[in-house]
Order: sequence, then structure tokens, then C-alpha cells
Amino acid sequence: MAGRPKVDDKILKTALGLFYRDGFQAVGIDRIIDEAGVAGMSVYRNFGSKEGLIDAVLKRRDADWMSWLANRVEGSGAAGSQRLLALFDALGEWFADPGFRGCMFINAAAEFGADDAIAGRWATDHKTALKGYVRELVMAAALPDGLSDMLFLLIEGAIVTAFLKTAREPHRIARRAAEVLMSTVTSHGDWP
Repeated sequence: MAGRPKVDDKILKTALGLFYRDGFQAVGIDRIIDEAGVAGMSVYRNFGSKEGLIDAVLKRRDADWMSWLANRVEGSGAAGSQRLLALFDALGEWFADPGFRGCMFINAAAEFGADDAIAGRWATDHKTALKGYVRELVMAAALPDGLSDMLFLLIEGAIVTAFLKTAREPHRIARRAAEVLMSTVTSHGDWP
């Protein structure tokens, strides 16, 4: 049956959308089953438990989001340090999505606690991967490694600010701050 999504993909897609929009604890397995249009035991057969499903959802979100971000940066046509600025342009695109609800990993850690075996681990792993990607771009632009931490914090701050709506166009503010940082680094050599 070509063209039909596999049951586990349907469940994952449905759960991801519901968890992101409404929260992990507010969404029950029965609601996921109903909205996915799958048999009642499908979740348990494919994921073992709600915790197993949450783990799979966060794994999928990590892979999809990091791929999306890299595709936006690489597809921007920017080179060198301009690729770092393309990160903020991509964030602006994400923030403009009507379904934007902040970072799913921070949301999970906030719901379950940063020490939670699943949410805390995925939040840490996702942020480590994002920071690593920023570092790759910094190194490719031949800029000092210390700039990676600064740009990462600008990205995180922009995400939280966009979620809380405490500033207009936080991606543009963060992008401008990144430009100032990169200009300062360029004019001062190896700083920071």
C-alpha cells in the first residue's frame, strides 16, 4: 500500500503536534489515538508507553528541527560569517509561523523538570547539538571559538523572547547583536 503513512509515523506526527501545541502532560494517549485514527493498542505496540512515545517524539523533533535549521542556513546562499547571520533569519521564519510555541525541548524540561530522564536528556542533547552547529559555523568563518557561546546565547534568548512576546522581532535584535559581536571580534583579533 504505497503512499499510506506507517502507523508509527502517524502516531509520531500526531503526538508531536499535540504535545507541542498543548503540552506533554495535558495530552493523553486516548486523544493521540483518536486524532491519529489508529487502533488503541498501536501506541503501546510501537512505543511501549507514553514515556516511550515522548522519547520518540523528542528524538524526531530534534532530527527534524536541526535538519530544517541547517537547510535554511545552507540554502540562504550566505558564505563565511554571513552564514551565522542566516541563523537569525531562519529563526525569524520559525517565529512567524502561527503554530510557534517556543522550543519544544525547553517546554518539555519545564513540564517535567530538567533532571527528568527523558525531557532533561533531550533538552541537553538538543541544545548541545545546536551549540555544536553554531560552533561549526564559527570555525568555518575563521572566527574565535569563544564567539560560539555568545551566539548560542543570543539564539536562545531570541527563542524565549519570541515565545513570551516581550519584544518585537527578537530575531532581528539578536541578529544585530551578532553583527556587533562579529565586528568587535574582527577588529580586536582573538577576542573573546
